[in-house]
Amino acid sequence: MSRPSIAASVRSRERSAALPPAQLPTKSPSPMIGSLQSYQLIYVLTGPINPATQVLSLAIFTQGFGGAQGGTALSQGYAAAISMVQFVIVMIVSLLTLAYLRRKETAL
Repeated sequence: MSRPSIAASVRSRERSAALPPAQLPTKSPSPMIGSLQSYQLIYVLTGPINPATQVLSLAIFTQGFGGAQGGTALSQGYAAAISMVQFVIVMIVSLLTLAYLRRKETAL
């Protein structure tokens, strides 16, 4: 009785040695970049009045194109400044992601 179990354990070890190690998928912060650009759902559900749900892109929209907060054409410069801040944030996150993924690729 002990011989079949020994043979089975040897075969299972041989099979596991032949399989490559499992690799987990890489998680990247690209969903964060997408969330910085989405304001439509927040605007529809809560409107621009509620400051608790204010995101950067919604602030750009309400400052540049008006809204319930009384944005006028005079605040388009402020909206452009907020847009540049958002651009810098997205650029930094993208460069960090690129550096992380390149380092991970060279490690493989």
